[in-house]
Parts: sequence; structure tokens; C-alpha cells
Amino acid sequence: MASQWCLEDLGVTTKCPICSETLKNPKTLPCLHSFCLTCLDDLASNGRRLHQHEISCVSCETSIPIPEENTFRYFPTSFHLDRFKDILTVFNEDQAAKMCMNCNEGKRAISYCFVCEYYFCSSCERAHRRLRVTRDHRNVVLEKKLLLQLLKEPVMCEKEGHDGEDLLYYCDDCNECICHICRDGHWRHDVHVVDIKQAAREGKKKLDEILKKAEKEISASEPEIQKREDLFERRKKKLRAARENVKSTVKELIKTLRQHEAAVLTEINDIARHQQERHANNQRKLELFVTQLTSPVEHGKCVLKRNIDLEIVKEQKAIIDRCKDLLSSKETEALDLPFANYVVDEEICHGVHCDPGQLIVSNTDPSRCTARIIGPAESIVGRETKILVRTKDSSSKQCYHKYDQVRMKIQSMRKCSRR
Repeated sequence: MASQWCLEDLGVTTKCPICSETLKNPKTLPCLHSFCLTCLDDLASNGRRLHQHEISCVSCETSIPIPEENTFRYFPTSFHLDRFKDILTVFNEDQAAKMCMNCNEGKRAISYCFVCEYYFCSSCERAHRRLRVTRDHRNVVLEKKLLLQLLKEPVMCEKEGHDGEDLLYYCDDCNECICHICRDGHWRHDVHVVDIKQAAREGKKKLDEILKKAEKEISASEPEIQKREDLFERRKKKLRAARENVKSTVKELIKTLRQHEAAVLTEINDIARHQQERHANNQRKLELFVTQLTSPVEHGKCVLKRNIDLEIVKEQKAIIDRCKDLLSSKETEALDLPFANYVVDEEICHGVHCDPGQLIVSNTDPSRCTARIIGPAESIVGRETKILVRTKDSSSKQCYHKYDQVRMKIQSMRKCSRR
């Protein structure tokens, strides 16, 4: 089951989200998503034709500046992608049907060389390992367990003259995996050079810490999205109620007052459109934040689940930096939508040349307002009692509008006699 999961994971990791094909010449964007170079360059060309200076990541909508050269060829390749592709290619082949590509004697292949891209029978495989020019090639026996084991094997240094040397160390100062020979060139950073396994352990701790913070933020943001959606719906209901109030009032007035109806409805529609725009913009920012933060979290989880030391070391800094950038850039602007209510002035309605009412736009939330008696705690029938009403907004902050209307229900409190 573990090998099947790993195979499915590699299949997803090596697929281009744009063309849905296996990545070709993959390049990785700062948001940690990888795409075919051709696909990215096509996006850049389309953007330039539209006089745009940025493209949006297909996976998380992060804005990426288009390079001056109009190509992403100088962007980095995500670590281990090429190795993932090689292993997936061998996995997807029908091993039982594969024949030796070296001797042409029709013998069944028992190994594959990633350098030569040849399948070998047992005889040719032994010869291939004995030859000086090919003995260091990446040969693997065609068994799933051995193929998957390649993911955890050390990678050889690609620097000239360092052939056959495994990348066994990590320089934290240079953020680079190095071999035994490379270490001589990092003597000034010797205090920062550690064993790759130690670096992986430290990287796992850092990854685990930042991923927990990011997941906590995602969990906290999702209810906030729903809360804002509910708030917006309540404001829409108030607007609908105000709209209906306007219509029912205007219908009772004479024809010469139709202009008043049109003016008030236009104002309401402007408010509704403004609130819609504010809500949509506010909601999109938060949803985009969650979408972008989810991407490095999922990527980090995959890295931790695969538990490849070298990959953890190479990827952890980018993932941590990405999460920190997003977490520090979150905007916490509250969605403050004013209330709208149509207040009818019955006295003015008697005047033919006056508007029958006016639209009141206020932040006052009647459900949050408070009232208290000034003076004696108990009021006496027949005597004047002063009541202090504090009008507040939805956040319980005190606010005031001269046309605010708050209804209060006053009733006597009878003492219950004890039996």
C-alpha cells in the first residue's frame, strides 16, 4: 500500500497543471508550483500581447512578474523532479514485456539504466557494471521496492571532477548540498556545514512548526469567511426590506412623487453595488490568502510524507519562507458594511412637493444597542424617567447617526410572591 501511495503521489507531483501531461523541462515558480517551461512561456507571451506585466499561477493565483526575457528558462527546477519522472517512467512500463535493448537476443530485461535509458538482461547488466565508463551509472533492478528505494539514496555531486561523490553534507550558510570534495571549498563556513541527515532532522522540525502555524491560520480563516458571508447576507436582507418599504410607500403616493421613488431606489442600488464590490473584494482577498497558503502546506505535507532527507533539506527553506511571507502579509481588514433603512416621515408625506421619506445609511446595529436608566434603579408610574441609549455598530463599538432609530420595549416588572 505504501508503494502504491508513493506511486500515485509521484504521478501528481510530476504532472503539469496547465497541459495535464508529464512535466517537460519543469520550472518552479516562487509559490512552489512547477510547470512545463513551454506552458509558462506561452502564458508570458499571451500576457505580453495583452500588455500585462504579470501572470497568475494556475494553481493558486499568485501573481508572478514576467521576466524581461519573456521566458522562464532561468527559473529553478524543483528538487528531485527529474528523479521522480525517471522512476515514474520505469513504473509505468510493463516490466514483464521488456526485453534487453543491448544484446538483441530476446532476453528478458532485469534492470534499467537511467543514464543510458536502456533495459539490460542479467548478462548485459553485469557487463555494464564492470565497464569503467558505465560502472557509476544509475542502474536499478526492475522491482518496485528497489525503485522506490532510489528516492532515499544519496545523489551524486554534479560538479566537474566530483564524479562518484555523494552529497552527504549541507551548508546552511550557502543553502547548498555538498559532497566531501566540495566541503574543502566551504572551510570558511565549517561551523555551518552539517551531516545531511542532521540537516534533514532540523528541517523537519522547522517544516512541522511552520506547517502547524499555517494550518492553524487556515482553520481560523475558514470560519471568518463564512462569518463575513453571513454578515453580507444579513445586510442584503436589510437592503431588500428597505427596497420593499420604498416601493410600498411610493405606491400610495400621487404620480408626481414617482421621481422620489426612482431617486431613492437608485441610491439604494448604488449602496448595494458598493457593498457587493466591497464584499467581493474583501472575500476574494481572504479566499486568495487561504488558497495560496494551502499550496505550500500541501507541498510541505507531501515532502514530509515522502520523508526524503535531501528533498526536505532542499525544499524546507522555500516552503518556510513562502508560509512566513503569506502569514505576514495577511490583511485583517474587517468587513464593515453600513445598515440601510428607509425611514418614512408621515408628516412630510402630506406635503405634495416634499419627499415622503429619506434613505438612512448608518453603521448602527439595533441588536447591539444598550439602554439604562439614569437615576433611581426603579421607575415610578407618573414620574419622568431618563433612559440613556447607546447606539453601537456590529462590533459593539459606539457610533452615532442623527437619524438613527432604535425601538425599545418598556414593561413593568412585577415581583413574584413566594409561597
